[in-house]
Amino acid sequence: MQRLSVIDNDTNLTDSNGLQPHSIAAVVAGGDGQTIADTIRLKKDTGAYTMGTAQFLTVDQSGLPEFIRYYPLALTQIFVSITVLPLAGYVASTGTASIAAVVAFLNALEIGQDVYQPWLVTAAQLSGTPLEQTFAVTSLTIGFSSGSLGPGPLAILFNAAAACSTGNVTLITP
Repeated sequence: MQRLSVIDNDTNLTDSNGLQPHSIAAVVAGGDGQTIADTIRLKKDTGAYTMGTAQFLTVDQSGLPEFIRYYPLALTQIFVSITVLPLAGYVASTGTASIAAVVAFLNALEIGQDVYQPWLVTAAQLSGTPLEQTFAVTSLTIGFSSGSLGPGPLAILFNAAAACSTGNVTLITP
């Protein structure tokens, strides 16, 4: 999956992300680095400084060399613990569907989007499906590791995105 975010600091001050004055920062997932740098050079304003950890040499319209920088997307692993109360009609595959819904929700968040626990409760409860009536989410905690779970929220950096796999989600049924 390819994702992109561009932040423009058009002020005279360094911004809250640490971006220099009059700079841009592209955050890119996927693609060829040189092609990305060439595209940024074509699209950016003349004189705008590019920020990032990846750097490529390009050639401007006048034939002069110019280094273009961008941030390859960093993935921030999110861990989740869900406690559910099984009700009539609950089966093990319902729990599997709940885990899958949480994973899909987290992996679809935008670049730099913080993670809020109530959003995950809604996803875990399978709201809007017939399965939501077969169990109740009684507790849901989140964290950057399985040993540091809490109510959140979890702050995601401007050059990162939340990421989760089924192995990061624990389902507890008392």
